[in-house]
Amino acid sequence: MRSRQEIPGRSGKEGNGPENNGAEGFRQADSREEAGQPGNAGWPYEDIVNLPHHVSQTHLPMTPLNRAAQFAPFAALTGYEDAVEETARLTDEEAELDESAVEELNRKLTGAAADGRELRITYFQPDDRKAGGKYAEISGVIRRFEGGDLVLADGRRIPLEHIADADRTERERNCPAVRGEQ
Repeated sequence: MRSRQEIPGRSGKEGNGPENNGAEGFRQADSREEAGQPGNAGWPYEDIVNLPHHVSQTHLPMTPLNRAAQFAPFAALTGYEDAVEETARLTDEEAELDESAVEELNRKLTGAAADGRELRITYFQPDDRKAGGKYAEISGVIRRFEGGDLVLADGRRIPLEHIADADRTERERNCPAVRGEQ
């Protein structure tokens, strides 16, 4: 192993090779003897290189898991990943029903409420965080209409303004009593 000490006062005009390192007036010494240092004195840390490794008597050695945690990546921009995911999340826009669709929907809802039939209701759920939302389906028996909401027998509430469609469930369609058969 060679010493890489710089020797001041030497001209560095020989080119940009490893002996010049591009610095004017300095160049790196190729050996200890050229640096003017006798024996082993030119090697850095020669006095401690061969000493045994110190082991503390008072502190326990660090576990490999804790040592690895020192070099683990960290989130410099806290919440950035969540913001990107939220921006990428798609939402639907609520469709407006025309007058004939509203009348048909009212007829289905009032008829099912009077007969106690189970319906499959498609409704719009507005998103809490951004514009738009999603369409969801729910099945149940209508208990009553209350303050602009449709209340189902199990207590779930759906705002009437967000209901897009209502239809009999498969169970209601296949039931002989509903079809008028005995």
